[in-house]
Amino acid sequence: MLDPKGDNNMNFGFGPSNHDSKAWAIMQTWMKTCSESHAQCKLPRTSPSYRPTRLLRLDSSKTFHRVTGDECPPNVQYVALSYCWGTKPVERLLRLLESTVESLSLEQPIENLPKTFREAMSVAQRFGVDYLWIDRLCIFQDSPDDWKREASSMQDVYRNAVFSISALGAMDADAGLFFERDPDVAAPTIIHFKLAEDGQEKAFRFGLEKGWSWRLSFENEPLVQRSWVVQERLLAPRTLHFGSKQLFWECREASCCEMHPHNVYCYDGFDDIEEVERPPGSPYLWKQLLDAPDRRQVSDPYEQLFFDWASYTHYYVSRQLTVASDKLIALSGLANEMRATLCQLKPGTHRYLAGHWEEKLMETLVWNVNGPATRALQYRAPSWSWACLDGHLNLIGSCRRSTETISLTSMVSVAMTHPGERDTGAVSGGILTLSGPCAMVKIDLNRNADISRRYENEKYVRILEDDKGNDLNMKEKQDLQVIFDTMDDITEQAIVLWVCSHSFDGETWSGHGLVLACVGEDKYRRFGMASCYFDNKEAASAFTTGFTLKQIKIV
Repeated sequence: MLDPKGDNNMNFGFGPSNHDSKAWAIMQTWMKTCSESHAQCKLPRTSPSYRPTRLLRLDSSKTFHRVTGDECPPNVQYVALSYCWGTKPVERLLRLLESTVESLSLEQPIENLPKTFREAMSVAQRFGVDYLWIDRLCIFQDSPDDWKREASSMQDVYRNAVFSISALGAMDADAGLFFERDPDVAAPTIIHFKLAEDGQEKAFRFGLEKGWSWRLSFENEPLVQRSWVVQERLLAPRTLHFGSKQLFWECREASCCEMHPHNVYCYDGFDDIEEVERPPGSPYLWKQLLDAPDRRQVSDPYEQLFFDWASYTHYYVSRQLTVASDKLIALSGLANEMRATLCQLKPGTHRYLAGHWEEKLMETLVWNVNGPATRALQYRAPSWSWACLDGHLNLIGSCRRSTETISLTSMVSVAMTHPGERDTGAVSGGILTLSGPCAMVKIDLNRNADISRRYENEKYVRILEDDKGNDLNMKEKQDLQVIFDTMDDITEQAIVLWVCSHSFDGETWSGHGLVLACVGEDKYRRFGMASCYFDNKEAASAFTTGFTLKQIKIV
C-alpha cells in the first residue's frame, strides 16, 4: 500500500467515458506536448511530398468522399486508422470495390459508415485534420494487384501520417472508439483506514496498480492481438489508443495512459518490474510499445537495430493473422525501414531472409516453439524460418545478449525466391546450405523432456551416434533435449546439426542445434531444435567431439 499524496503521475479524476471533457483534455495535452516539445517527434516527415494513393476527405461533420492522392494538396496532413475488421462476412461490409468506387467518390453521409469510422473522423477533425486513411475504403478489396501494391507501401502510409488512431477496445468496425465506464473502477483504487500509531484515518492506494493494472487493461484489448497492428504502431509517429477502460498514447518520447498521463512505468521482460518511469527520448529506430518489454540500449547503434528486430519479431509472432499467408507481408514495412537504416550505418546489401537478417543468421536460426505450434497449410517460408509456423515462439537467438559464444556452424550459401519484386514480402522458396558438426539422435518418445512444462512435443534424446552408427557415449547426452516444432514432426530418429553454444553469465553454458530430417535429394527439413546445458566452457567445447562435419541443405 502506498500513500497517494505527492504522486504527480497518478490521475484520480477519471470521467464517465473515454471521450468526455476530462479525457479530451488529456488527449490534447499529449498531442500538444508531443508536437511542441518532443525533439524526436518533431522530425520532418520521411517523404515530405508523400501522398497515399487514396484518402477519405472529410467535407464537413456530416459528409465525406474518397479522393486520389493527386487530388490532395502537397504535404497533405492525414490520420491513419488501425482497427479490427471483425467476423462479419466481408460481402456485408462497405468496402472499396470496382462496383463502389464511383459512389464513394461522391459526397456521402458519414452516417453510412460504421461507428468506428465515424468516430475516427470526429477525432481527426477535432485535431484539425480533414483527411483519413482506412484500408477498407482506400485499397481495392477485389483487386489482388492493388492490394499487393498498397501492402508494400504500408510503411509510407503510417510513417507519414500526422498520427494514427487505434480502435483498441473494439472487436469490429461497428463497436466504435468511444466507451462509457465507471470512473470508480477505472481510476486508481484508494482505500481509507486507520493506522495503529495515531488512530487517524489515512488514504492509501495499491502499489501494484502503479505498474500492472494499466498493462493488463491494454493487453486484454482486442486490437492488440492483431499481427498487422504491430507494424502500424511502430511506424506511426504517434498513436492515440481508444481503449474500453482508458486512453493510451505512444510516441517516440513517451508512453502514457490516463492513469499515468505523463509516462507509464517500466516493465523489463528479463527482470522484475521496476517502479520507475520510462526515460524520455528514444535512441532506437522504432518507438517503445506500451506492452512490449523495455528494450536495453547497447552502445553500437548497428547492433541495436538487430537487437530491436529480434525483440519485436519475438513480440510479433504471438499475434493473430486473419490471412495466414500475410505472416511476412505484415512485417515487410519494418523490414524495408530496417534495411534502409542499416545501409545508412554500413553501406551494403543487408540480405533479408524470410524474417532473418544474413548478418545474424547463425544466431537467429536457433529459435524454438513454446508449446506445440502448427505448420502453415500452404507454403509461406522455408522450414528454417520461424515464419513457417503459427504459435507461440521463442526467438532466443538475439533477444538476450550472451557474454561469450562458440560458433560451430557457418553458412555456405542461401538462395531465396519471391513471387513479387520485393524480397521483404512473401516468399516462394528458400534453400539454406550450412556446414557444421552433425550427429544422429534417437529420441525417447515415451519420456517428455521437462515435466514442469508438460509439452508433448519436448523429448529426451536416448542415443547420440556418429555417421557410422557408433554410440558417442557422452555423459551429457542424458540432458540433450529436443523441442519438435509441431506434434506432426515428432520422430524417433533425426539428424542434429550443432549450431552454437553460449554463456549468459560467464559460467554455465547452453548449446543449440537444428533437428533435421531428410526429405529427399540430399535436402533436409527442420523438425525442431535441440538444447543441452553444460557446467563450463570446456564441457560445451567438447560436446561435439565425434560429430561429423557436413554440408546440409535445408529447405
